[in-house]
Amino acid sequence: MKLKLEQLGRQLGVIGLVAAVGIVATVVFQLGVVSPLEEKAARLEEQGGARQPVAAKGADPRSPVISGSRIGEFYRFFETGERIEDSLARISGIAAAAGLQLRAADYRLSDPRAGLERYEISLPVQGTYSQIRLFLETCLRELPTLSLDRTVLRRKSANDARIDAEIVMTLHRLKQ
Repeated sequence: MKLKLEQLGRQLGVIGLVAAVGIVATVVFQLGVVSPLEEKAARLEEQGGARQPVAAKGADPRSPVISGSRIGEFYRFFETGERIEDSLARISGIAAAAGLQLRAADYRLSDPRAGLERYEISLPVQGTYSQIRLFLETCLRELPTLSLDRTVLRRKSANDARIDAEIVMTLHRLKQ
C-alpha cells in the first residue's frame, strides 16, 4: 500500500497531490457541513412558512409589502395620530404642570430619513432640579416617540436652588 501511494505521488507530482487533497477536502466539507446546513434550512423553511418580500428602497413604509413584517411594526410605532402642534402643546403643558418657566422654545424639522420626520426641540427652562427631572420623566413617559438628546444644567451659585437648563429633545413622527 505504501509503495502504491509513493508511486501515485511521483506520477501526480506536487500540483496533482495538492489538487487531490483539495478534491477530498471539498467532498468532506460538502458532506459534513453544507448538506446538514441545507437540511436544517429546509426544515426551518417548512416550520416558518414563506417569507414576506422586503420593500424596495424609498417605498412607502405603510405599503402592504411590509405591513406584516417587523419593519412595518417599527413604522406603526410612530403613527400616533397626533398632530405635531398637539404634541408640542402637550410638552408645554407638562412643563407648566411641573412648575417650570419656559422662556422660549425652538422647534425645527431635521433631516427626514427612511419615512420618519425628526422635530428637534430646544427648550431653555428655569426651575429646580426635581422640577426639571419630573418634566423630563413625564415627557418621555407620555410621548413614547420623544427622545432626550442633551441636557445642560447651570446654577448661578452653589447655594441657588434655581437651575437654568437647556434641554434638547427630538420628536420622531411618521412622514405625512
